[in-house]
Amino acid sequence: MTPINDTQQPGRLNKVLISLIESWRAFWHSCLAALPKGRWWWALLVLLVSAVLARLPLAVTQPMTHDESYTYIAFASQPLTNLVSDYHLPNNHIFHSVLVHFSTRLFGEQPLAVRLPALLAGVLVVLAVFLLARALYGDSAGLLASAITAVLPALAEISAEARGYSLLTLLVLLEFLLALYLRKHRNLWGWLFFAGIGALGFYSVPVMLYPFGIICLWLALSGLAGDAGTGYRSHWRFLGWLAGGVVLTAILTAILYSPVLKYAGADALFRNPFVLPLTSAEFLDLLPGRTAETWHIWQAGTASLLWLMVAGFVLSLLLHRSANDARIPPQAGLLWIPLVALIQRPNPWPKIWIYLLPLLVIWGISGWLLLAQKWVKQKYLSRIVVILAAILLLAGAIRDVPKILNLPGGPGETERAVILIAEEIEPGDALVAASPNDAPAWYYARLHGISKEAYTHLEERNPRRVFVLVNPAEGQTVESVLEERRLDPNGFQMSSARVVLDWGSTLVIELKSNQNR
Repeated sequence: MTPINDTQQPGRLNKVLISLIESWRAFWHSCLAALPKGRWWWALLVLLVSAVLARLPLAVTQPMTHDESYTYIAFASQPLTNLVSDYHLPNNHIFHSVLVHFSTRLFGEQPLAVRLPALLAGVLVVLAVFLLARALYGDSAGLLASAITAVLPALAEISAEARGYSLLTLLVLLEFLLALYLRKHRNLWGWLFFAGIGALGFYSVPVMLYPFGIICLWLALSGLAGDAGTGYRSHWRFLGWLAGGVVLTAILTAILYSPVLKYAGADALFRNPFVLPLTSAEFLDLLPGRTAETWHIWQAGTASLLWLMVAGFVLSLLLHRSANDARIPPQAGLLWIPLVALIQRPNPWPKIWIYLLPLLVIWGISGWLLLAQKWVKQKYLSRIVVILAAILLLAGAIRDVPKILNLPGGPGETERAVILIAEEIEPGDALVAASPNDAPAWYYARLHGISKEAYTHLEERNPRRVFVLVNPAEGQTVESVLEERRLDPNGFQMSSARVVLDWGSTLVIELKSNQNR
């Protein structure tokens, strides 16, 4: 046997360390090179200010909705150990909930503090769209696509709701940026970040299965078509790296969800009634209506803009070879959606597709610009793009600045009802509300100092007096609200009910227990 030289092992370790350092330097320099230069920083500043103007008034003035209220009350407001292990409902977008947990610890429990992580993610989506569109199709595409993203009402709405969807959209765009880089550069750190961001996407909303699949399918098709960089030496080596990235993403995701798997069990993740596959008949029956609902939300307040983006998307497919050297356009990855959706058969709620909207904007803008380049010189086209972007941002400012000037605005109906109840409620009384008003009422009760005992576990005690929040528009009656909260209407003096508040759409009824006779 040949003796092992004691210097061989340290020498190999040094080579590994040097390789890691060089890989990091290459990745870091590529990240810096992707950032805009010079005057583009001023353009980005204007874009980000426009994004804030469009999103901040909504985040401050919109009444808290059921889902975001329940997310905060049931998850984000709980101790961190409970938060990361409780998955009794898929409302818990855990990574987002963790961010809300720290945000509210720092800034209090007002709606803006609860919504701050979603708001910041929504603003950063504008920056990510600029970088991705610029990397794919050039500066003009980056400017115009990010200008549309900044003022688009659907993206502003999702940024002002304390849910994980704007965060998911941001992570998807970052993952796409990494995919563009990794297609051409074999870099260990790049693949580690690819897996890390992918895992955070799954930890935010498990719907990440769709965008992550889109990106990976495009990378796989690119590798098979020979689009991978020469650093991989062969398409099989590239596919090996991709497979490693997917496996590492799965491992990191499993680690992040390990508290849930340990304390709530795998069924909480994979077999809760909200994620179980629909039957084929149910899925096909729901799909047209959900698709129409999604499109209605996307194009709200934009006239025909979204139809132009669809037409531009088609043009981007036809003209993609004139934009770059890729044989397979990124849009090819969209084939993943029908492949998986037909197997999984999810309830196709509009929010689970929101990450597609900025991608549609990027591809729509690129298609029109690629067509325009055939007849308009680049210097003139650039000026036209700047003018169009300025018009979009100016229109957004005209719409949004008055809303900013009128901040903070007044409380919504549910909050005003709870404020009124807070003035009258006493120990032993209860606040009773049914879905969809229950979670917002609980949130505002917490915010305005009503004891938790006044609205939880009501069936386990006999409140001497109840304040019943009724929403007639939802078909609610005093009796139906009491029954939903497992309280017997016969236990209360219905004949002597007192109307504390009547706004038509919101009623507050005071009832005394029969025990008070």
